[in-house]
Amino acid sequence: MSCAVGYCVFLGSFLPEVNCLATRENFDLVSDLLNYTEADQECWTRGFDGLALLRSPAQYRYVLKASTKLRLHKGLWIALRFDPDLGKFQWNDGTDAALDTPWDITYTQENLLSEGHLCGLMRTVGLFGMLNCSKGRYAICGRRNTNFQEAFGTTVDSFFLDPAKSHSLESLTVESYPPCAILCGGRYDCRAAVFDPVTLTCSMYGPGVYTVHYRAGVKAFVRQGFIGNNPLARVG
Repeated sequence: MSCAVGYCVFLGSFLPEVNCLATRENFDLVSDLLNYTEADQECWTRGFDGLALLRSPAQYRYVLKASTKLRLHKGLWIALRFDPDLGKFQWNDGTDAALDTPWDITYTQENLLSEGHLCGLMRTVGLFGMLNCSKGRYAICGRRNTNFQEAFGTTVDSFFLDPAKSHSLESLTVESYPPCAILCGGRYDCRAAVFDPVTLTCSMYGPGVYTVHYRAGVKAFVRQGFIGNNPLARVG
């Protein structure tokens, strides 16, 4: 485990059942059946920043486990909407839903999406779906103004991700591998990061199937995905 102020990034292949305290403090369950607007208002009343943003795999996995007993009855409203003008799913802070968001593709009424009448929820099975906003469901509240992120992943030696065939996010100069992994853990959209000890470069990548090559000396942080691990396709 590598920790810095406000961050916990777990680098082991076999991970203990550990959650940083800040994760628990950032969420709260609403056990009353409310419509989407009522649920969001209830979260503000409780001192949270509305419904929860479950943008990162660690946030999703934590809520998936913590909400099991309540969620199995009706599902939970989350801070996810469809913007009919932009034609895409977005979190309530304006960020786009990631390409690897765990959707239940059978649980969305496409004819209602364009009218903006559907709201996001975590279904009883744990996948995300869209439902009429007037329906009564439980909810999960969340805090947004925090620099905390938690990330689980595996360190892979001597692998280099091919930028031409992977979703490149950003490259920064760092002194060593741990800060590179922490930088990736601090971004909800980062799924892998590669540290090159020769150039002292940390290259971060978003969701996708990564094409990798052998390169001695480099280290990659491969983040645990929403469901299972992120795929790596080794080609050389």
